[in-house]
Amino acid sequence: MNSKKVKKEMFLILHNVRYLVLVCYFGNWLPYRDMKISEIQKHVLSGKREHLSSYGVEEEYGNIIKAAWLSDPSLRPELSYLFDVLEFQKTQIELKKFKAVELYKETADGGVPDAQLRHAFALPRKFNVNEFVRYLTMAADNGNTAAQFNLVIYISMEIGYIKR
Repeated sequence: MNSKKVKKEMFLILHNVRYLVLVCYFGNWLPYRDMKISEIQKHVLSGKREHLSSYGVEEEYGNIIKAAWLSDPSLRPELSYLFDVLEFQKTQIELKKFKAVELYKETADGGVPDAQLRHAFALPRKFNVNEFVRYLTMAADNGNTAAQFNLVIYISMEIGYIKR
């Protein structure tokens, strides 16, 4: 095997390991939790892999991890494919966030204090501050204690009582 090919394969393996670490961290999932290092080595070298729980791991991410675990490096996905899949997933997440903000607004306008608070904090970074304060105030007025707490902090910062 030439040096360039080995470096590329090592890069892909390291990239896949980093990806798995992120999935584990954000999905609150720890692979091989109850196994010793020697048991993990035997398990992996015999071609076995950790069972992917559907909790905390999106299906497409699970498919990427499974493909990265293939024993034959030539069957593992190319890095460009991984980036394409991740970019697509990012787009899907953004669409879901946009839909969530719409649903929070609809529910918030219906007078639900928790939705009013969530809508206030779900607004995009570049938003109208007045809309944020309006929904935060609506939630506070409707008895949401988290909204009341955050509104006090916001007002304290606005009047200079708390420095930013």
